[in-house]
Amino acid sequence: MDKSDTRLAILDPLWLAGLSALGLAAVALLLGTPAMHLFDHTVLHGVRVWHADWLTAVMKFFTFVGSTEAAAVIVLLAMFWIRRRLNNRREALLFMSAVAGAGLFNLLLKHWFQRPRPELGLIEAGGFSFPSGHSMGAFALYGLLAYLLRRQFAGLVERSLWLLFSAVMIVCIGFSRVYLGVHYPSDVIGGFLAGSCLVALTIAYNRYVWRRRL
Repeated sequence: MDKSDTRLAILDPLWLAGLSALGLAAVALLLGTPAMHLFDHTVLHGVRVWHADWLTAVMKFFTFVGSTEAAAVIVLLAMFWIRRRLNNRREALLFMSAVAGAGLFNLLLKHWFQRPRPELGLIEAGGFSFPSGHSMGAFALYGLLAYLLRRQFAGLVERSLWLLFSAVMIVCIGFSRVYLGVHYPSDVIGGFLAGSCLVALTIAYNRYVWRRRL
């Protein structure tokens, strides 16, 4: 592979990181505006119409899967798989560092914006609201798993199903936070954008290190 191909392989995720960062900045600038207020409360009101006992139980399950405790277990299992089955200690450490970094970055953003949560939630939730930690963490966790474990699936169908599973987990965890009333939709969008930026930067770094060793 020549140098131009190497640069393109690294620049592609960097473009995505830049676009995600711009999207996050745009959402942050709109916080508190009448347009964002209308959007958030219209969606929250619309979602409340769907409330049902069985759906609430499902959404609580996805919120639990996206919790820090559940994510920690998934990260440890994934690290063991990547280290033992794929024999790649560097990617295992990179995965753990990126997911842990997502949590720390989310705390910094929350304390920077200090946005209060919605008042009428179906569950208790503390801390600030923007961006959603569950959504950001889910994107970092399942986005990186989709990238790092893609080589385990040889066929196009298997890879597509794995990517679909990862996308469904990310979307359902994010939606559960809106359904349960502990986040505004813009919090979830901001979390997805922040997670996307982090995943793209991690992929760019991983490609850079890998290609330097060729």
